[in-house]
Amino acid sequence: MDDTEPRAGSARGRLFLPAGEWREGRRQRQRARKERDALAEPSHRPLGSPFLQPGVLLGVTVVAFSSSAILIRLATAGAFVIAFWRLLLPALPAGAIVAKRRLAWPLGRRQWLLAALSGACLAVHFGTWIPALRLTTVAQAVILVQMYPVPVLVVERLQGIRHPWWAVAGVAVAIVGVALIALSQAGGQQHLLGDGLALLAALAGAAYFLIGRHLRQEMEVLPYTTVVYGLAALLLLVGALAAGQPVFDLGLRNWLLVLALAAVPTTLGHTLSNYLLRWLRASTLAVMGLLEAVGASLIAIPVFGQTPGWMVAVGGVLALGGAALFLATAPRSPALPPVS
Repeated sequence: MDDTEPRAGSARGRLFLPAGEWREGRRQRQRARKERDALAEPSHRPLGSPFLQPGVLLGVTVVAFSSSAILIRLATAGAFVIAFWRLLLPALPAGAIVAKRRLAWPLGRRQWLLAALSGACLAVHFGTWIPALRLTTVAQAVILVQMYPVPVLVVERLQGIRHPWWAVAGVAVAIVGVALIALSQAGGQQHLLGDGLALLAALAGAAYFLIGRHLRQEMEVLPYTTVVYGLAALLLLVGALAAGQPVFDLGLRNWLLVLALAAVPTTLGHTLSNYLLRWLRASTLAVMGLLEAVGASLIAIPVFGQTPGWMVAVGGVLALGGAALFLATAPRSPALPPVS
């Protein structure tokens, strides 16, 4: 394992790779896959490069995440039940692929404990995020829950990762935007509760990303997501049963919405994000998540008739502008050395 920090201009540190480097990385992965299949024994794929340009994959995750809030608001099943199925359904085929390809599961107590903690954080994230969407507007809930960068930056700074002042200023601008959104409350105590749940979901989501950043240096994405999604689904099932929410009797409409949640925001959003954590910092993924607010808020206008007020609009612009400033100035080299 290389203990040196990759250069800021290296292939691992850029969102868009030159075509030649990307093709070479793809050829390396294909050769590694053929060798693994020939030996018919467990092996890890070399770090190489993503199967598509990282910037393209990030764009896919933003679009996928933008549909989450809308699909959840359209569903009428219990919050824990929705979260349970949207995680269990992607975990089952992922586990089958892991078993068929004989990929490595977590090794040792430390990896299992970290994976369990990541699953618990993901369960808390969904267990608070979905109720928040039903207590406040889509615009406010989405922007508040996407405040991952704040705790992520704090933790990365404690780990010795330095960000330029302009990047920190971008996060500060985003915090001002969040304050404006919080001050725009017009729905009384219920809206305040929804915003509080959304912020709690943001903290849990930040912990989930940070733990994933570490484990993805040691594990393939499918074993990681199988374990984390499975453990989170188990905890959410316990919550659903304790709350008396029906687990199977959802109705055709809710089943279709759950399938859409599992396929789009979970698989194309969370799983792709976990895949990219092998190459990108948690803060980069977290800040990109802020862009979900734009898509979700725009979709909510025709679907729910929720036109954001001027304070929410200004706060959203500041939050997104701060995210853009962070992305433009923060170094993109990984926070951890990759596993050779």
